Amino acid sequence: MNNNVIVMSEAGKPIFARYGSEGEVVRQCGLIQALRTAVNTNNPTLGLGEIQSIHSNNSCIVFMTIGSITLVNVLERTKPDSKNEGMGVVDTEAFGRLQLEYVYANLIFMLTSNIQHTFQHNPGFDLRAMMSSNDTILRGILDESGVEGNPGPFLVSSVQSCFPISHRVRHKASQTLQSIAGKRENNVAFALMLVGDRLLTVVQPTYPPHQLKISDLHLIVNFIGKQPGLTSSELWLPMCLPRLNETGFLYAYTSCLDIQSKLTLILISSHNTTEQFQILRSTSRKIRETLNVPPESHSVLTIKNNETASSSSPTNAVSSDVIWERTSGSFDNSSTTDEGFVNISADMLRKDGAIKDDRDFLQEVRDSLQCSSINYICNRYLKDDDSISLLHFLFRLDVPVVNSIQRDKNRKQHPGYLPQCLSPSISPPLDSISFRKRLWSNYQKLSLRLRLGSATVESSIDAFDMIKNDSSIEESKTSERAFTGIGRHCPAIGLSESAPYNSDGLSYIIEGNEIFLAMNGKNFEL
Repeated sequence: MNNNVIVMSEAGKPIFARYGSEGEVVRQCGLIQALRTAVNTNNPTLGLGEIQSIHSNNSCIVFMTIGSITLVNVLERTKPDSKNEGMGVVDTEAFGRLQLEYVYANLIFMLTSNIQHTFQHNPGFDLRAMMSSNDTILRGILDESGVEGNPGPFLVSSVQSCFPISHRVRHKASQTLQSIAGKRENNVAFALMLVGDRLLTVVQPTYPPHQLKISDLHLIVNFIGKQPGLTSSELWLPMCLPRLNETGFLYAYTSCLDIQSKLTLILISSHNTTEQFQILRSTSRKIRETLNVPPESHSVLTIKNNETASSSSPTNAVSSDVIWERTSGSFDNSSTTDEGFVNISADMLRKDGAIKDDRDFLQEVRDSLQCSSINYICNRYLKDDDSISLLHFLFRLDVPVVNSIQRDKNRKQHPGYLPQCLSPSISPPLDSISFRKRLWSNYQKLSLRLRLGSATVESSIDAFDMIKNDSSIEESKTSERAFTGIGRHCPAIGLSESAPYNSDGLSYIIEGNEIFLAMNGKNFEL
């Protein structure tokens, strides 16, 4: 069974619970409040600060309190199987904390940090009504980072890459986004192209503090993937990127360019106007035409002025300045000059890497979904060695960001990286819960050993304290800080983003006939 997660307010009111009936969750929140009160008391002889975790033989309970919101993750130990002696395995405390930080980040992603101000002014505020429609978003991030999902990208703080695919396809996509979406008058902050939940390419500003953090990118991918109308409609969605700016919304235009491969275009802007929506629709059409992707027959989401809508349909009158209406329609044209964006993969590509026939672009994207990355690796590198059987792997590569275009020549630019990973799904007959739990538990331990030299609770807590202290120093001394937004509250995310302490490290775990091996070198981790 997956870990249970409970989110509650300082007044003890439930906000979210992954499992359990309403009555059970209310009782659990009461118990959590009692534990917090007993530990975090004002008595100077007993006050120990906020409770961090509780360990027992069968479970580990991880606590996290940020402002007026408390999150709890109950990590249960799995039963041992025939290959695993002892009491079974449990997620590390560091990974339990990582999941809670992503849940909190999701709350801010949907509501901004203003929710903290709401609780400060009204401690008894009931947030459940607002969360009912966003329940699937929180569950999605937990399912994907849990034992039955694919927690690899979360574990090494990277985004799943579209693989195997020709570099010419990535180059074509990057060039197209940069030349069309990157024009200044389009007001596009970020442009992404996804194939399902895997990244094909991204275009973003060259100034490092304004670039996407991986944790925000995970939230975007999860949020977009959980939208029911993605394949049938264009969507215009508000989202807060909590590591970039936790106090305000950006607005994402999304369009599924190809239903079969789930090739999706995401254009993110800080402008929320009728004109901006139309500009992004026109930009999407130009990108589709440039890539020679045939249009899908689907409805689109249009914006109408409130006054117009009220006169035509009184029941549709709302208090906002715009309302939404789903209709069918064609794309609009808009003229749009190129500055301030960067192609993250340009330095890894040959200058002659253009696709000879644009019609091959969509076909290659579709073909990439037909090949398993683990089979591709085995066939290419292990075909002549029958003594080795590769069961699974998790590979992270720091892809360099090219600072070829500068928005402000007076502002110092720094080279950056966007970590991407390959984390294949686990295939039968190795997809049992016990094997998956053992696999990811060992990956968690190996990741901590590479970064800290130890996977103990004490080393993780010390690392969290160090990251928190570093973040406060970083924020006070420089404007180009890495811990912007909610980063100061997320030491587990900071730990997963940190590079291994040894530039060439190696660690392993042996269980029976299986060996779990981790190594790292310059800009990679395996």
